[in-house]
Amino acid sequence: MVPRCQVEGCHVALVNAKEYHRRHRVCDMHSKAPKAVVLGLEQRFCQQCSRFHVVSEFDDSKRSCRRRLAGHNERRRKSSHLSVTRNSRQGCALSLLSSGSGSRDHHNWLSHHADFSTRCSAALRELIAENRAALMTRQQQQLVYDRVWPHLVVAPHHDADAAVEEEDFEDLQQQQQPESNYFPQPMFPQTQ
Repeated sequence: MVPRCQVEGCHVALVNAKEYHRRHRVCDMHSKAPKAVVLGLEQRFCQQCSRFHVVSEFDDSKRSCRRRLAGHNERRRKSSHLSVTRNSRQGCALSLLSSGSGSRDHHNWLSHHADFSTRCSAALRELIAENRAALMTRQQQQLVYDRVWPHLVVAPHHDADAAVEEEDFEDLQQQQQPESNYFPQPMFPQTQ
């Protein structure tokens, strides 16, 4: 079967078209057209999503939908604001409410960086990273605790058969215990 453009009324065969156009079933003309009828609706081909969207999802004559354009702009802004994130104190999330030396510096910081949304996103990403690191540390500590705790607790037995079983259990524990007495230390201080 010969691949054809999916726009209604367009019968362009895509046999000699670029791989991109064949893969997305759109001819070159309709991939750049401001409007095309697909599945009975006026749509536009989004160059970011590589699919058709309803025309109302686009701004003016843009060829990328609003959602993808917002993500693209966010990534562009992120690279320019990366220095803000890197210059914040290590282990402490970027604070939007306070700065190191009073409200005057705080005001300067706010007026210096015009994009409040980007700063909020940066602070949120830092908080998420800190929480992930703290969670991983707690999980590692729990693993060590779970590994060590069963070896420390042995229920008391009172009859002769139980005493033999307890000795066998202790022998088994000694065989299974690692030779090292190394226990990993947390990389980050614990906060309560």
